[in-house]
Amino acid sequence: MINTALIAFITQQDGGYDPEGNPVAPTETVSDYVACNLMQVIREYRVERDGEYTQAKYSVHLENDRVPDGIDLTNVDFIRLQDKNGVDLGRFLAHSKEPLAFFNTTKIIVL
Repeated sequence: MINTALIAFITQQDGGYDPEGNPVAPTETVSDYVACNLMQVIREYRVERDGEYTQAKYSVHLENDRVPDGIDLTNVDFIRLQDKNGVDLGRFLAHSKEPLAFFNTTKIIVL
């Protein structure tokens, strides 16, 4: 696979309440960046989310052995992307994660 970008996974841990009963905000943890193949979605690829249709922005292909230890892709809702030059592309919603077993990769559709 040709690596054209970098991806970091953002995991959230639930907040809850402190001993006095006050709400505690959830915390986010960002993994280290790993190499991936990034393609801009140029065809019509609309995804329904919260009753509205949204155009997908990117398609990410990631080799499964590059996923950082302790990261379960099924629990990742958000990612950060950088292009091959290290320029930050932003924080995105990881809409779908599709394992491609034959290639030992995972395809992530990004909104």
